[in-house]
Amino acid sequence: MTQPSSRQVTTSMLWSLVRVWGNRLGGLLIFLVLARLLSPSDFGVYAALWAILFFVELFADLGLGDALIQRQEIDQKLINSVFLVNLGLAVSIYGIIWLVAPPLSAWAGSPEIALPLQIAAISIVLNALGYCQLALCRRNFAYRWLAVRSLVATAVSGIFGVALAFAGYGYWALVVQFVVMALINVVVLWLKPVWRPSMDFSLSGVIALLPYSARLTGSRIFEASSTRLFELGIGALLGAAALGVYSIGSRITQIAMQMLSNVVLDVAHATLSRLAKDENRFREAYLQGLSLTAMVAVPAFVIFAALAPDICVVLFGQQWSQSAPVLHALALFGAIQALQYMNGAALNASGHAGKNLIMSIPKLIVSGVMLFCFSNYGITFLAQGFALGCALFLPLSFLLAKKVIDFSWLGMFNRILPLLAASAGAYIVVEGGRYQFISGVVPNIGTLFVLLISGIVAYLLCLFLLAPSRLRETIAFISAARSGS
Repeated sequence: MTQPSSRQVTTSMLWSLVRVWGNRLGGLLIFLVLARLLSPSDFGVYAALWAILFFVELFADLGLGDALIQRQEIDQKLINSVFLVNLGLAVSIYGIIWLVAPPLSAWAGSPEIALPLQIAAISIVLNALGYCQLALCRRNFAYRWLAVRSLVATAVSGIFGVALAFAGYGYWALVVQFVVMALINVVVLWLKPVWRPSMDFSLSGVIALLPYSARLTGSRIFEASSTRLFELGIGALLGAAALGVYSIGSRITQIAMQMLSNVVLDVAHATLSRLAKDENRFREAYLQGLSLTAMVAVPAFVIFAALAPDICVVLFGQQWSQSAPVLHALALFGAIQALQYMNGAALNASGHAGKNLIMSIPKLIVSGVMLFCFSNYGITFLAQGFALGCALFLPLSFLLAKKVIDFSWLGMFNRILPLLAASAGAYIVVEGGRYQFISGVVPNIGTLFVLLISGIVAYLLCLFLLAPSRLRETIAFISAARSGS
């Protein structure tokens, strides 16, 4: 497997940005419309079934797509074998879900989601049809076509969702949107296939991938258990409406994570996998990715947290004001999680996916403790406790990365601490501005705009004062991406 050129990486990063931002901005616009048409209970029902599907689909994927990206050499037989295994698992899981949906939805506290869950689960089979194509596109840095795929799927599925919501179909609008998006995604992938299946296959090749994919899947299962089972627990203990309130705050954070951090992570995994045998280049690529995450993703999450009251009321309506404390807590945790995810991408690319499993266990413990010990304290306390408890394990993430990458602590701190300090400065300015000048004012588009601009300006000023060299490096990176496109 040849190493990627600098131009190839920067061009891929640019198209990954187009893919993720176009998809998520379009999805956010649709989400804003649906939030004003549907009730918290409707969103709670959808959040419950989405949490279930997200969790079980991990067993259909098994991390084999990422294993194809990480493996130095692959052939037609191996790809065919992975495709058949993924598809067989997906069909089996779909059959199981169809049978267990009624008792499972009853346990989750939302018996009404049984039929929607059975319908939405077809997306697992649809997604499995595209796992190999998607992995090969990422391996070959074909992010331009992936960008087209995401934009088309978002637009078409959004039309279906909004139309059904206007027609009064409630949570069914979200279910149909979910299935249509999966269908369009796989259809577009097969319109321009990187690979065509044949009857040449062997399970021995898949077995050789299992040591890597099993560790990766294990860490993802623990990660999903801590977040998705936490959401299901909220629905079971506090009801669909409470889950709907939580889902608005968590959904905004998820969209922000996909728009900001995942742009870097998507390309980072493919790039770092190519550099896994070159220790020095691997280390430098990791530190550059970490710096870019700290410069772009972290301040965005911090400013989102400070703007939480304004975002929830202005964008979604007064009925979602209770989601503001949830968004505040989860956005601050998102800033920390972005750094953890960069460490995870490096561990996966270097073949140490099992170490990510260690990071997922504390998060699962925190979610369990919060649900079973503090559910009576309400949704805000649960969200804050979950975010704080998980954030305390950030040092462990860096310790695990250090064992594999062997970077200098001083060099790493010199890169990211000034960037984190600039983010803290932006947060103080936004919160201070609200308290000093608009305290007691009902959030509106004007206050949101003023506070947002003040936060951005404060961050850029702090960045210029505290980390001018990092600012110059980022400008050079963007210039390289533009010339490479």
